[in-house]
Amino acid sequence: MKPMGQSRLVSLAAITIASVLATSACGGAGPNKAGGAAPSARTIMLSNALGNPDELLPFAAQVDALSHGALRIEFVNDVHSTDLEFESGVIDDVRAGRAELAWVGSRAWDTFGVTSFDGLHAPMLIDSYELQARVLESPLVDEMGTGLESKGLVSIGVLPGPMRYLLGKSKAFVMPADFAGATVGINKSSVAERTFAALGTKTQLLPLGGATDGFDAIEQQISSILGNNYDEVGKYLTANVALWPRPLVLFMAKSRYDALSSDQQAVLHEAAKKAIRETLRSQVQNEADSATTLCRRGLHFVDATAGDIAALRMAIRPVYDDLERDARTKDLIERITAMKSGATAADQAMSCSQPSASPETTGATALEGTWAVCFTREELLAAGGQDEDQPGNYGCLTLRFRGGNHSASMGSTSFVPVVPNGTYLVDGDQVTIQQPNGEVFDFKWSVFQDTLTFKKVPGKVSSTPLVVKALRRIGD
Repeated sequence: MKPMGQSRLVSLAAITIASVLATSACGGAGPNKAGGAAPSARTIMLSNALGNPDELLPFAAQVDALSHGALRIEFVNDVHSTDLEFESGVIDDVRAGRAELAWVGSRAWDTFGVTSFDGLHAPMLIDSYELQARVLESPLVDEMGTGLESKGLVSIGVLPGPMRYLLGKSKAFVMPADFAGATVGINKSSVAERTFAALGTKTQLLPLGGATDGFDAIEQQISSILGNNYDEVGKYLTANVALWPRPLVLFMAKSRYDALSSDQQAVLHEAAKKAIRETLRSQVQNEADSATTLCRRGLHFVDATAGDIAALRMAIRPVYDDLERDARTKDLIERITAMKSGATAADQAMSCSQPSASPETTGATALEGTWAVCFTREELLAAGGQDEDQPGNYGCLTLRFRGGNHSASMGSTSFVPVVPNGTYLVDGDQVTIQQPNGEVFDFKWSVFQDTLTFKKVPGKVSSTPLVVKALRRIGD
């Protein structure tokens, strides 16, 4: 997403993911407004280079839950987001004591002489979300984390990150010949630089959300392509060649870490492990939702042939030769390769033919889940509600869509009805909701990065409470 420019502080002192998301929707601005953490709660500030903390919400919720509210995470967003080498700036901040806890992509560490994470982003090695989860749930993560010790840092854990692909402006990049003489925009990564050099390609740094002028292709995740409207200039995505993931390495300065109690240290490590699956689910859903929208907007999803992929792997072999000069990296690559057996491979790639064949099924899949939002009476009236609207029409709203059944409740977002009390039917970007009393409402709907937005349909009846504010996903 495009960086928001100025640093923001976001409070996340909620008891569960549900209350975290609902509080965020309600616009909580201060530590004591966001969910009732005890006044004596220890707050840890987490530096986040992105404009929102969505990827880290499961980790924050786990910290709060495991500590029973005694430890909480607050985010400082947009840190170094305008810098070309923003991750290096974040690492410098932690080492200098300017930041307490932070994350960077695993790709950033070799700039500081830390190569223990290189296996995570070796080219075309981890090529699926399932394989990434296997690796991050294994003992390999703790072994990789020891590489930070020489820099006076402590690894808290590694969370799943989005898969990265290549978006070509005027052509698809599917075979080595396509790369010759091209210029690719990347985020700072020595492995990426070496990979594209092996393919005969020049690289330049691409700022977060920056312009793509001067690039023939860019290396990005699907949600970023959508969020930054890169599909307006890049028309061809090589969908079945996942270059590498961008895992999130959480870390602290050892001095800051040592200042925590042993119980607090244990909570952070355990929270990172317990957040892996929820973070992964969110990444997968974000990619699927973004791909569906990009298909509708006309982006071409192109597949490399088996021969093309084999040629690409042969062309990047020198990168592996270089990486494997380090005995630890060689061992890590071999152990990740062994984990690939039975994992869902990248040959089950995104395509536009699948969603377009059955828009009802695809739409229902994106809509299905549990969603929450909170809004005031004033916000309801501003959205078109009537002055006589009663308290039952504002507050915290929870909706659930599953298999054609719909349920809803007003009040605490921790309550989700388990007995369906209505039905719904999806037709492309429209949904019809029928209540048990016979009322029927029609809406335009869209999902992006775990955010559900409803809009009224001209000439139809659309219930105002659903269009006041976007809803956030709080569960399946």
